[in-house]
Amino acid sequence: MNGVRYVELHCHTNFSFLDGACHPEDLIERASELGYKALGITDHGGLCGIVRFHQAAREHRIKPIFGSELTLDNDTHLTVLIKTRAGYANLSQMLSTAQLRAKKGEAKIDRDNLREHANGLIAFSGCQHGEIPSLLLEGRTDEADSLARYYRELFGPDNFYLELQHHNLPVHEQLCEMVRAMSQRLRIPLVATNNVHYTIPDGRRLCDVLTCIKNHTTLDNAGQLLYPNAERYLKAPEQMIRKFARYPDAVANTEKIAGECLFTLTDLETSLPDFPVPNGQTDYGYLRHRVYLGANERYDTLTRTVVDQLEHELRLINKLKLSGYFLIVWDIVRFCRENGILCQGRGSAANSAVCYCLGITAVD
Repeated sequence: MNGVRYVELHCHTNFSFLDGACHPEDLIERASELGYKALGITDHGGLCGIVRFHQAAREHRIKPIFGSELTLDNDTHLTVLIKTRAGYANLSQMLSTAQLRAKKGEAKIDRDNLREHANGLIAFSGCQHGEIPSLLLEGRTDEADSLARYYRELFGPDNFYLELQHHNLPVHEQLCEMVRAMSQRLRIPLVATNNVHYTIPDGRRLCDVLTCIKNHTTLDNAGQLLYPNAERYLKAPEQMIRKFARYPDAVANTEKIAGECLFTLTDLETSLPDFPVPNGQTDYGYLRHRVYLGANERYDTLTRTVVDQLEHELRLINKLKLSGYFLIVWDIVRFCRENGILCQGRGSAANSAVCYCLGITAVD
């Protein structure tokens, strides 16, 4: 195990609504303090936190790995990570379909949806509430084996892992041994995770409160709805290596999987189409021209206040390389008004002097 580093691949943030008890930024900051070089986010049934997670990870030079813990149509859990851009598209489609078919907070993934969108994803068998662990604990080994073979075929032999978790509970000790026996029996690799819900042990208190809110109860009456201990915090890599010393392959595979998850949000960055400006002009030069033409029509006199505001906005637009975007919107609005199509600009730039002079908005 010399040189092997543990990577936490199963983390929940406050975007696991009323379950995760830490912000994405807090999780990344704590990971940086602990020496992590990569970290995974797997919020329940969504990808809502990945932008903030990505931005924080970039600041701390940590590789972000994106995924989600899915709830299947039989109420069991399955953890998936995004491996490629195709995987991001597939997971997004799968989650969107599930959300559109259900009430808020009740989205579930059906088997057909999962089968159609498995490409580009890495899957783990899940926590104690996963279908495979549940079957093992019920003594239904043959059914668990059959399901594991199904997932291996569905995601591919290199993209399905049996997940080990150990939160110092007797049932987890038992389950880890059962899962290892399955791994040896079926030749399916293991992966260790801690199913993180908060950054430090004290975070359990907030997690308990969120659980009570979710279940409309109180701390005094919550009982077994609460996690039995404070083990679901972001542990140091060395702690996890020691905890899973009997399962060295499960630790080594965390680093292997992290290396295979190549998707990043920068893969989604696209450029706007070029706006056809007159010969010899740049987007920015033509935008300035259009803005001042409009300003002369909008205002009786171009006062210093107006000019200063226009110059301030134009400098910012140029700095952000958005000149072409403003010209595209101007052209759409111009076309609509020339052809009798009702049209009105809106959004956070509605009080912009540039938008007012371009005719995108009607408010100065």
